[in-house]
Amino acid sequence: GALVAAWIGRLHAVDSGTGHDNRRDCRPGREEARSGITRCEHPLLDCAPGITLTSESVFDAADALIVPTIPTTLSERTLEQLTRFLAEQTHAPTLLPFASMLDRRKRLRRDLVAHLTRDIPGFLQTAIPNASVIERMGVEREPVARFAPTSPAATAFRDLWAEIAARVWT
Repeated sequence: GALVAAWIGRLHAVDSGTGHDNRRDCRPGREEARSGITRCEHPLLDCAPGITLTSESVFDAADALIVPTIPTTLSERTLEQLTRFLAEQTHAPTLLPFASMLDRRKRLRRDLVAHLTRDIPGFLQTAIPNASVIERMGVEREPVARFAPTSPAATAFRDLWAEIAARVWT
C-alpha cells in the first residue's frame, strides 16, 4: 500500500499493509512535527491491533491514538492492556477510544458501552453502529459519507470526527 490522498481535503491515510519505510515519508518525528516540518499535516496510520515494534513507533510519534473498540469484554480487556502499556511510556499519546460496531438491539453491548463511556477516561461519547452500509465501504471503496451521506452511520462518523477534532485540535 502507498500513501493515498483521501477525498477529505488534506487528510492522508496509510494502510496497515504499508511497509515501515514508506510510513516514514508521512510520519515526522516529534521534533519535526512540533516545528511544522512535515509533508502530511495530520497523518492517520491504520495499525493492526496489538503492541508490536511498529505500533510502539507509532505510539511514540503520535499525538493521539483513535481506538475503535467493539463492545465486548475481550475488547475491553485489550483496551485495558493498551492503557496500562501507555501509562508506562514517557511520551504517551492521548488515548481516544470509541465504541465501534455497536448493535443497540443487544442489551449487553449497550450496557458495556455505557460502562466504558462512564468509567474509562477519554472514552468518546460517539458510537459507530453495526450497519450493513458500513460494510459496503469495502465494496464501494469510499467512505460511507460519500455514497450514503444521509445514513445514520454517516452521521455517526461526522459526529465522531467532530468529537475527535475537539479533543485533539482545540
